[in-house]
Amino acid sequence: MITGTTAPSRAAVSRRASGRRAGAYRGAWVGAISVVVLLLVWEIAACTGPEASARIPAPSDIGVALGALLSDGAFWTAAGQTLTSTGLGLVIATVAAILIGIVYGTFVFVQRSTNILIELLRPIPPVALLPVGLLLFGTSLEMKLALIIYTAFWPVFIQTAYGMRDIDGTLLDMARIHRVRRWRRLTDIVLPSIGGYVAIGLRLSVVGALIASIVTELIGGAAGLGYILGIAQSTGQDARMYAIVFVIGLLGLAVNGVFGMLERRVLTWNHANREGVQ
Repeated sequence: MITGTTAPSRAAVSRRASGRRAGAYRGAWVGAISVVVLLLVWEIAACTGPEASARIPAPSDIGVALGALLSDGAFWTAAGQTLTSTGLGLVIATVAAILIGIVYGTFVFVQRSTNILIELLRPIPPVALLPVGLLLFGTSLEMKLALIIYTAFWPVFIQTAYGMRDIDGTLLDMARIHRVRRWRRLTDIVLPSIGGYVAIGLRLSVVGALIASIVTELIGGAAGLGYILGIAQSTGQDARMYAIVFVIGLLGLAVNGVFGMLERRVLTWNHANREGVQ
């Protein structure tokens, strides 16, 4: 009886997985065809339409500029500066957000005493703090890190606090009864319980950190991709400007994809639960 009931269930799960893969392949093909059609329409409109003289270059011109950009050593230096500041700020923000979020979610007194401050600081957009950062640090790496950390901190902190509220209190009570050390409670109960929440916050933070880095470079004049983007715009190098924008978009897509892959590999149990619910 047991074998008879489990076999259809496994077959159903396999069919659902195959259906999801087939749907993903179809979606990828439709998306690729849509992009090709859009580029063709754009090329024709840029070359023959009334916008031919406007500052919107054709995709072929952007492709040529992209090739020249990729062979430029200054571009790779700028890309390295952007990625370095983004990664460093993200690491600092994530560690701080997890630690502070655990403390905030554990102690009611901390929640009550800091709630007003958190609600005051959280809605402030990072761009509004850019003049303060320039005044304190100038166009330096420290200025970029300050705004990147501020931007990346909040999603991880909020998700960590939510995760702390969702921990099964019975597990913590049993650990206290059996005199399990706090470090073991943290590593064996707390961190696995909030891992899914932290992963969601981190996926949001990594994109926000990259955006903050580009904005500080574009507006604040710090070294990086945003800085060379501003130079291309101000000097009338339109094709180069669009090529840099395209590279930034691909960079954001790649970073998001890498973190998604890491989430699936590190939090395999959480990913399996999501698929089971679906």
